[in-house]
Amino acid sequence: MPTEFAALARNWRARLAGKHYVFRWTEGRLDNGYCAECRHCCGPQPEGDAPYPMPLLPSQLRPDLADDFYLLSPSVACLDQRGCKALTPTGCRLARSQRPPSCNLFPLILHEGALYFYQACPAVLFATLDDLLRIGESAARDLPRLYTPDELRAISAPLATETLVHKCISLDVRVAGLDV
Repeated sequence: MPTEFAALARNWRARLAGKHYVFRWTEGRLDNGYCAECRHCCGPQPEGDAPYPMPLLPSQLRPDLADDFYLLSPSVACLDQRGCKALTPTGCRLARSQRPPSCNLFPLILHEGALYFYQACPAVLFATLDDLLRIGESAARDLPRLYTPDELRAISAPLATETLVHKCISLDVRVAGLDV
């Protein structure tokens, strides 16, 4: 993994040279100014990677979901080799309330009550570990106020352990009230 990480870091340094964007937890979501310009995580995913599942809340379900997302099931959107249907050259075309909750958290990932950061995101690469921990702790405090325990369990990313180990940074921060 170090070779992949080094290649990603060099790529983002070259593409985003001299730019620094806001990266903070605010109003129940991650405010990540890199997303609109980067679009890496929402774009086509590498061949061979399993689709990235993005569970939706019952309040987000509607008959025309397939216009905005590729679906794994009627309540789970996904990213795969096609990317996201809502991605445009300037970022996501959907209002925050229409996006899967995981999009509003990303690159912060909720998995079985624990918080992780997706390490390939330039915002993560350019943040200090202290910044990442501070964001994770803020999210861990806020998420139980924003979502019920059942909603938090429902939007938890069902990722394989191998994915978490190889592609994520564990914050060792848990969201209160989510017993696995």
